[in-house]
Parts: sequence; C-alpha cells; structure tokens
Amino acid sequence: NNLVLIEQNQKDIDQYVEQRDQCFASIYQLKEQVADAVILDKDEWLKHQTKINEIRSHIQYKIAEISAKIDKFEQHSVCPSCNQEITQEHREYTTGKYKEKLSTYNSELNTANLHLEKVTKRITKCEAADQKIAELENQISTIESTQTFAESMIERLEETNQNLKTHVNSDSSEERQQLKSFIRDQKKFNKQRDQLLEERSI
Repeated sequence: NNLVLIEQNQKDIDQYVEQRDQCFASIYQLKEQVADAVILDKDEWLKHQTKINEIRSHIQYKIAEISAKIDKFEQHSVCPSCNQEITQEHREYTTGKYKEKLSTYNSELNTANLHLEKVTKRITKCEAADQKIAELENQISTIESTQTFAESMIERLEETNQNLKTHVNSDSSEERQQLKSFIRDQKKFNKQRDQLLEERSI
C-alpha cells in the first residue's frame, strides 16, 4: 500500500534528518577542538632547537680540545708548543688556566642542555597537538561522509514520497470506492456470522 510506504519513508526521513543534525553538531564541536589544539610557533621552536644544538656542538668541541691539552701537560715533561722542559710550576699554572676554561665551557654546556630540554618539551607538545589535529580532522572527514549520505537519503526518500503521493491522489477516488465496498462486505459478513451463531444457540 502506497500510504504505508509513504509513512515508513517519512519515519526514515525523520531518522536521517536527526542523524544529519547530529553530524552538524559533532563537526562544529570537533572543529572547535582543532582550533584549540593549533600551536602556531612550532617552526620557531625547531629553529631554536637547531641553534642550541649548534652551540652545544661547538662547546663540546672546545671541551674535548682543552681536555686533550690538559692531558698533554699532565702526561708529558716537554712542552708541546716550545719543546722545552715543563717545570712543575709552569705545568700547574697552564693546566690551571685550561681547567678554568674547561669549567666555564662545562657550565655553558649545562645551560645549553637545560635550554634544549625546555625546547624539546615544547616541540613534543607541538607534535602531540599536530597528531591530535590529524585525528580530529579524520573524525570530521568520517562524519562528513555520514552527513553526505544522510542528506542523499533524505533527498531520495522525499522524492520517492512525492511520487507516491502523486500516485495516491490520482487513484484516491478508486481506492475510496474499494474501501466502501470492503466495508459493505465486512458488514454483510458480520451479519451472516451473527445469524449463524444465533441459529446454533437455538
């Protein structure tokens, strides 16, 4: 029966409309989360990281260079620069100066390491935000597909119902006559049934 089909289609339409509206709401909420997750200064922090690593490499080179000079003065009795015998006083003075520089470079390296740690944490936070954004955008894409499907089904069902209603209207006169005839037959059947029941009870 076309009327039954129309009614069922309308129920389906209502469900798809609800689904579509839920998609709209979900997409809006997810896009707000994306906006909140965006960190704009990741590139700047990456530049800081590169610069700090360059500084650390230079300091580490200097530490290795000075450590090697200290070792030469402590392990040799002849000066590596002038080839003269190294006195104890000269050894202590020279290695003392080198060790002062070594201490300064070690302090600078510790400071650089602390800065690098902070920068690395910030970059990690940026990368986590990027991952979250990618996950949110994937969810948005999935929901948008569901939304598109719902809109397509709404359009298709509404068109189907319109065609069914047109058919119902064109046949309504004939269907009304069939309905009247059915009611008359039903009444006649009920009357005959009552008579038979009455006869059986006598």
